[in-house]
Amino acid sequence: RKKTFICAQNPPPTIDTSSLEEAEEVAKVKAQVNAQMEGTIKEDLPSRKKTFKFLILKWHPDKNQDNPELATAIFQFLQAQKDWYLKE
Repeated sequence: RKKTFICAQNPPPTIDTSSLEEAEEVAKVKAQVNAQMEGTIKEDLPSRKKTFKFLILKWHPDKNQDNPELATAIFQFLQAQKDWYLKE
């Protein structure tokens, strides 16, 4: 059998968790946005259009230069929810 020794000169590699943290943040923001839309779904169509426009503008990637990946994910999520949220 071959024995493996870990020495201080060769520490084990670290795991990059940034993509996991980003996915968790996206999921959290999606849940918040979804809760906001569900909370206003019974409002009249003009009111929902106003809410949707606010969300689209808030999460547009061009308006979120500090975190474009998050903004893109939320913006795409909103676009996917548009038909459901704005149906008459």
